[in-house]
Amino acid sequence: MVSNQDRISKEIAISNTGPIISAFQCGKLGLLKEYFIVIYITASEICELKNLGWGNDIDKAISDGDIIVVESLIPSEKKYAECIAQKIAKKSTDPNWKSHPKQKR
Repeated sequence: MVSNQDRISKEIAISNTGPIISAFQCGKLGLLKEYFIVIYITASEICELKNLGWGNDIDKAISDGDIIVVESLIPSEKKYAECIAQKIAKKSTDPNWKSHPKQKR
Protein backbone atom coordinates (compact mmCIF):
# COMPACT_ATOMS: atom_id res chain seq x y z
CA MET A 1 0.00 0.00 0.00
CA VAL A 2 1.26 3.49 -0.88
CA SER A 3 1.44 5.89 2.04
CA ASN A 4 -0.01 9.41 1.76
CA GLN A 5 3.51 10.85 1.89
CA ASP A 6 4.62 8.69 -1.05
CA ARG A 7 1.50 9.58 -3.02
CA ILE A 8 1.80 13.31 -2.35
CA SER A 9 5.49 13.39 -3.20
CA LYS A 10 4.67 12.24 -6.71
CA GLU A 11 1.99 14.83 -7.46
CA ILE A 12 2.05 17.39 -10.24
CA ALA A 13 0.47 20.76 -9.53
CA ILE A 14 -0.97 23.59 -11.57
CA SER A 15 -0.79 26.84 -9.66
CA ASN A 16 -1.76 30.45 -9.77
CA THR A 17 0.41 33.09 -8.12
CA GLY A 18 -1.01 32.78 -4.60
CA PRO A 19 0.75 29.64 -3.35
CA ILE A 20 4.01 30.64 -5.03
CA ILE A 21 3.96 34.10 -3.43
CA SER A 22 3.24 32.48 -0.07
CA ALA A 23 6.24 30.19 -0.51
CA PHE A 24 8.45 33.13 -1.47
CA GLN A 25 7.20 35.23 1.47
CA CYS A 26 8.19 32.63 4.03
CA GLY A 27 11.31 31.48 2.16
CA LYS A 28 9.96 27.94 1.83
CA LEU A 29 9.86 27.17 -1.88
CA GLY A 30 11.79 24.06 -0.91
CA LEU A 31 8.80 22.86 1.08
CA LEU A 32 6.80 22.63 -2.14
CA LYS A 33 9.55 20.40 -3.52
CA GLU A 34 8.78 17.89 -0.78
CA TYR A 35 5.22 17.49 -2.05
CA PHE A 36 5.35 18.07 -5.79
CA ILE A 37 7.48 16.87 -8.67
CA VAL A 38 6.61 19.89 -10.77
CA ILE A 39 4.42 22.98 -10.52
CA TYR A 40 3.12 24.34 -13.80
CA ILE A 41 2.38 28.05 -14.20
CA THR A 42 1.59 30.22 -17.20
CA ALA A 43 3.62 33.07 -18.68
CA SER A 44 0.97 35.55 -17.52
CA GLU A 45 1.66 34.48 -13.95
CA ILE A 46 5.33 35.34 -14.40
CA CYS A 47 4.31 38.84 -15.51
CA GLU A 48 2.06 39.17 -12.47
CA LEU A 49 4.78 37.93 -10.11
CA LYS A 50 7.24 40.40 -11.60
CA ASN A 51 4.71 43.25 -11.31
CA LEU A 52 4.25 42.34 -7.66
CA GLY A 53 7.98 42.50 -6.94
CA TRP A 54 8.82 38.79 -7.09
CA GLY A 55 10.75 38.90 -10.37
CA ASN A 56 14.12 37.81 -9.02
CA ASP A 57 12.54 35.01 -7.01
CA ILE A 58 10.51 33.56 -9.89
CA ASP A 59 13.39 33.92 -12.33
CA LYS A 60 15.65 31.97 -9.98
CA ALA A 61 13.03 29.31 -9.32
CA ILE A 62 12.52 28.80 -13.05
CA SER A 63 16.22 28.84 -13.89
CA ASP A 64 16.90 26.27 -11.15
CA GLY A 65 14.66 24.03 -13.26
CA ASP A 66 13.75 21.70 -10.47
CA ILE A 67 10.11 22.52 -9.70
CA ILE A 68 8.49 25.42 -11.57
CA VAL A 69 7.78 24.96 -15.26
CA VAL A 70 6.17 27.57 -17.50
CA GLU A 71 3.55 26.32 -19.95
CA SER A 72 1.42 28.19 -22.44
CA LEU A 73 -2.30 27.60 -22.57
CA ILE A 74 -3.87 26.66 -25.87
CA PRO A 75 -6.84 28.89 -26.83
CA SER A 76 -9.48 26.47 -25.52
CA GLU A 77 -7.66 26.17 -22.17
CA LYS A 78 -7.36 29.94 -21.91
CA LYS A 79 -11.07 30.37 -22.59
CA TYR A 80 -11.93 27.75 -19.97
CA ALA A 81 -9.63 29.41 -17.41
CA GLU A 82 -11.29 32.78 -18.11
CA CYS A 83 -14.73 31.22 -17.54
CA ILE A 84 -13.59 29.89 -14.18
CA ALA A 85 -12.12 33.29 -13.25
CA GLN A 86 -15.41 34.97 -14.15
CA LYS A 87 -17.39 32.57 -11.94
CA ILE A 88 -15.03 33.15 -9.03
CA ALA A 89 -15.17 36.93 -9.49
CA LYS A 90 -18.98 36.93 -9.33
CA LYS A 91 -18.73 35.57 -5.79
CA SER A 92 -16.01 37.97 -4.68
CA THR A 93 -15.98 41.59 -3.63
CA ASP A 94 -14.38 42.45 -6.99
CA PRO A 95 -16.68 41.33 -9.83
CA ASN A 96 -14.12 42.36 -12.47
CA TRP A 97 -12.57 39.00 -13.29
CA LYS A 98 -9.51 40.61 -14.89
CA SER A 99 -8.48 42.31 -11.67
CA HIS A 100 -7.97 41.33 -8.09
CA PRO A 101 -6.25 42.88 -5.10
CA LYS A 102 -2.58 43.11 -5.88
CA GLN A 103 -0.05 43.87 -3.23
CA LYS A 104 3.52 44.63 -4.02
CA ARG A 105 6.25 42.92 -2.13
